[in-house]
Amino acid sequence: MKVEIVYFSILERLAGKPCEEILLPDGARIEDAVQAACAAHGEDLRRALLGEGRRYMGTFLRNGQVANADTPLADGDRVTFLMPLSGG
Repeated sequence: MKVEIVYFSILERLAGKPCEEILLPDGARIEDAVQAACAAHGEDLRRALLGEGRRYMGTFLRNGQVANADTPLADGDRVTFLMPLSGG
């Protein structure tokens, strides 16, 4: 199936593009999309998404709705990777 990944903030710079389409097997979950993006774009993206010793530092959206790593995907889905926000 074909899924669009959208990168925000520093993730866009690390991936070298704001978005891309990837091919995943049927039955894939957001975690599979994360692993495919990390494999395609290297260790810096992996560290930004996974951190050191933590799992999934940011937030995911599937078709504009908050999702988690176990959320199943379907052909044509749009998955957005967001970094944690802070401020004051």
